[in-house]
Amino acid sequence: QGTLLVFDAPTGQPLSETRIVPATPAITAFARPLRGGHFALGFADGTVRLGRLRFTEDGAAAALEDPLLVGNKDVPVHRLDYKPGDQRSVLTVLKADGELWWDEVTRRENIVTGKITTRLAKHELPYRPPADSSGLPDYLLQNAQGDQVFLAWRDGTAQRYDLRRITEPAIAETVDLTPAPGVEVTSLQFMFGDQSIIVGDSQGGVAAWFRVHRPGAGTADGYRLVVAHRLEPHAGAVTAVDLSTRDKTFVTATAAGEVWLRHLTSQQVLGKVRLNQPPHPDPRPASGERGARKVLSPPTGGEGDGQGAAVRAVHLTPKGDAIFALDTAGNARRWNVRNPHPETTWGTIFGKVWYEGYDQPGFTWQSSSGNDDFEPKFSLVPLMFGTLKATLYSMLFAVPI
Repeated sequence: QGTLLVFDAPTGQPLSETRIVPATPAITAFARPLRGGHFALGFADGTVRLGRLRFTEDGAAAALEDPLLVGNKDVPVHRLDYKPGDQRSVLTVLKADGELWWDEVTRRENIVTGKITTRLAKHELPYRPPADSSGLPDYLLQNAQGDQVFLAWRDGTAQRYDLRRITEPAIAETVDLTPAPGVEVTSLQFMFGDQSIIVGDSQGGVAAWFRVHRPGAGTADGYRLVVAHRLEPHAGAVTAVDLSTRDKTFVTATAAGEVWLRHLTSQQVLGKVRLNQPPHPDPRPASGERGARKVLSPPTGGEGDGQGAAVRAVHLTPKGDAIFALDTAGNARRWNVRNPHPETTWGTIFGKVWYEGYDQPGFTWQSSSGNDDFEPKFSLVPLMFGTLKATLYSMLFAVPI
């Protein structure tokens, strides 16, 4: 309905309620990046409004820019994705009539009035749904660089667009994200860094796909999407996923009320809790729950026992120190998180790991980088072999002398 509600998380007390957009036209699509409080709203009249949430002394406030018409007027926006950047911002919009637009967003601020004027450089993309797909795509993703766009349907069919030359856009490949019969996609999001795509399905499966170079791939750009990680599955359908803004940690939640904290690179499940867990349980670890209790503290908040309630939304806080979950009955719960080194396991130290951007699993050491979305690589195997090699060559000289 276009209303912004602000709550105090520890107590659940409402702080403010503000209508940020008029009641009409109706909101038909929404997107937000992981960082910065930016968001985009699509409307039934075919317009898009960009905005930003900011925390204030009284709670939070939203500032929206003027409406921007994308495609034909009065054709609702079906799906959109928005990625703001320092150099440029990119916006992809799918309309209800099948028009698909990729837009470069530029802004100009009036130094006298402070008013910001937003313009779109529009490029229409070819929309050719697979013959066996029904209806419009259920998911639309776009990376921050703006050179890849993904459309996906609930049956698992996904199209990847190659936009390196925006004047010559092409569908690079079509893949099936859920090849098992009868399994549907229930969640699709870019991992922090916009390389891995996290896929949740109706059978509780969680998988990470990313692009790798393959000689003779037969695609427009020589890359193919592959399943790099298949993580421990849930018992029920995945209903909500949220991602860390600092590392490769993320949260998955299900229709049965399960909330799991995971790490992509190490493929660990760091902690498991349920919505029907009492607000203040016995702090002693139960059998089989030692790992969960080390990472996740007992929940707070919520009314009732939450028995049978499905998770509607889940959020991992920006500092990664708490999880917030909302169920379909309207109850909220919050768990404190202590998760200092989720990327370190015996497997990541001594085993082969398939890292983002690599063509295959391998032993790799690279502990730091110049960007925030870097995936740390802690294999000790190269260091050990390097030490042994240096020692061997040193001995070849030293022993004879």
